[in-house]
Amino acid sequence: MLSPLRNRRFFRRLGTGASALFCLWAEWVHLPGLSLAGVGVDWPVIWVVCWSLERTMLQGAAAGLVLGLLLDGLTAPIPTHGPGLILVGVLTARLREYRFLQSETLAVALLTFGLTVVQETTLALQFMALGEIDPALLWAHHQKISLASGLVTCLWAPLVWWLLQRFWAWGEALED
Repeated sequence: MLSPLRNRRFFRRLGTGASALFCLWAEWVHLPGLSLAGVGVDWPVIWVVCWSLERTMLQGAAAGLVLGLLLDGLTAPIPTHGPGLILVGVLTARLREYRFLQSETLAVALLTFGLTVVQETTLALQFMALGEIDPALLWAHHQKISLASGLVTCLWAPLVWWLLQRFWAWGEALED
C-alpha cells in the first residue's frame, strides 16, 4: 500500500499529465470565440510555457519534446512539432532564469505571443526545407497564421497559467 505522501505525488503527476493531454485534445476543438481568421489557439504552446516557467531549461525541453512527439503521433509527423515546442520550453526557462520575466499575467501573455510566433516560424522553416511549397506563398501565409495564432493564444494563456499554478501550488501544499 502506498503512503499518503506518495498518493499525493501520484495525484499531482496524474493531474499534470491530464492537463497536458487536455491541451493536446483541445487542439482539435473549434468553438466560437477560440479562433481568429480561421486560426485556433495553440494549446500545447500554452502548456509548455506554463510548465517551463517554474522549471529548468532541460525540463522545459523535455516537456516540449514529449508534447511534440504526442502531437506528431496525432497528426502527420512531417514537419514535426517537436523542435518548435522544445525551443519554446528552453526559451521560457531561460528567460525565467535570467529574471527577465516575473510570473505575472501580462508577462505570461506577452511571452506566449512571442513564443507562439517562434513555434509557427519553426514549422514554416520545416515546410520550406521540404521544398514542396513556394517560399513566397509560404511566408505570406505564415505571417497570417503566426499573428492570428499568437493573438488568440496569448489571450487564453493567462487563464491556463493561473489554473495550472493553483493546481501545482495546491499539490505542493498537500505534500508539506
